[in-house]
Amino acid sequence: AVSVIVDNQFIVRRIFSPGEIINMTVAEIVQVAGAEWNYTMVFRGSEFIVTTNCFTAQRDLPPSLYWGQIDPVSPREELPLCMITFKWLQASAVSYSITGGFA
Repeated sequence: AVSVIVDNQFIVRRIFSPGEIINMTVAEIVQVAGAEWNYTMVFRGSEFIVTTNCFTAQRDLPPSLYWGQIDPVSPREELPLCMITFKWLQASAVSYSITGGFA
């Protein structure tokens, strides 16, 4: 399957070939989920849901899917298209102080 990372506005941000390992940085995940990236998120932690939906027909794709600068891929039975989305649930309830550690 071809895999695409789609942001919270259904804009395709990255594409991965069949069999390619999907590597993303924490900053990329935060951005794709629609949250504001800052280093505090790393120390405090955050919760995300990742969802993957695979399609084998163009008609099943969300109509608002926007490919931007990426060449569109038409899903088909022999080569599905998998959309990967991230949703930011909330910041962690744990707080971190540089001088005091975790609270």
